[in-house]
Amino acid sequence: MRQIRDLPVDIARELALHEAWVSGRGGRRADLSDSNLSYSDLSGSNLRGSNLRDSDLRGSDLSYSDLSCSNLRGSNLRGCDLSVSNLRGCDLRDSNLSDSNLRGCDLRDSDLRGCVGGGVVRLDMGGWSVCVRATETSIGCEQHPNADWLRWTPDDVAHMAEGAREWWQAHGDLIRAAIRDVQARA
Repeated sequence: MRQIRDLPVDIARELALHEAWVSGRGGRRADLSDSNLSYSDLSGSNLRGSNLRDSDLRGSDLSYSDLSCSNLRGSNLRGCDLSVSNLRGCDLRDSNLSDSNLRGCDLRDSDLRGCVGGGVVRLDMGGWSVCVRATETSIGCEQHPNADWLRWTPDDVAHMAEGAREWWQAHGDLIRAAIRDVQARA
């Protein structure tokens, strides 16, 4: 995997200017539109508000990164590790999220229209965040195959957390409907 220090000079310069902007030391938002950042290690990066429209980020490690309010429209994010990243308010329209790791990422207020592999539903209710994907769903810190969530009863989830039984009684039908919807679009 290519490390961030091995990026082309023009991309490294954009990232340095963006870092200065984020920290309030001048600079400007990064414009990395149409860039090839495939297989880069950008984990833990602060790319908040950056322009990554139509960029190739396939296979990159963006885990624990802040991409909130960024423009990722039309980007190739296939196979990216986006776990525990902040994607809140991102424009992800027409991007490719196939085979991406979205575990624990924040997709609130993001625009996912037209995403390939973007059969993703993000819900926050009753104290737990829910992220439904084509094959598995995360509820809080529990991630399991959709087949399990579809068959489980409140008694099956009771051991997962205090109040899980009651939460599943209240929200299980909605979660199962979201899973079926995502699976139908995958």
